[in-house]
Amino acid sequence: MNVLTSEWNLDDAIAYRSKEAYEDGYAQGLDVGREDGIDEGREEGLEKGREEGLEEAQFTIARNLLNKGSTPEFVCDVTGVSLDSLKEMQADL
Repeated sequence: MNVLTSEWNLDDAIAYRSKEAYEDGYAQGLDVGREDGIDEGREEGLEKGREEGLEEAQFTIARNLLNKGSTPEFVCDVTGVSLDSLKEMQADL
């Protein structure tokens, strides 16, 4: 490009447009990557919350069964809570 006359030749125009396209693509890529990261983080958080909620429910049911006089072996079979965890739970009751 001739700075004094602001005339562009074909190579200058192509180079300028290529730079613009690269910058636009880079910015769009960052936006998409950021959105993907947020979505992935949200999914991981939901999954972790589901797992923690399920575990909490299993322990609540196990505690209630133990309080009603069920054997630790039965509670383990029904809830999936380990015998060690149930023994700790019984000690706290």
